[in-house]
Amino acid sequence: MSHMSEFQARLRSAEKPEDLEGLVPSGGGAGGPVEWEDIESKPSSFPPGDHEHPGYAAGADLEALAERVKALEDAAKKK
Repeated sequence: MSHMSEFQARLRSAEKPEDLEGLVPSGGGAGGPVEWEDIESKPSSFPPGDHEHPGYAAGADLEALAERVKALEDAAKKK
């Protein structure tokens, strides 16, 4: 299973905020400005030309994802 499909599966199956712990890797910087040279996987030209991101078909499951996020936000507020 690809990293993105694992991410999507865990996001879709989450029932409470704690289910999302560790879903996004931590350990990046402490925030703040980032040097252009330090950005990985940036396009060679800007703005980038037409392209697609695997796993993100236009409109695919966005409504279901939005509903899941709303449910998780509501669950977090109840704590």
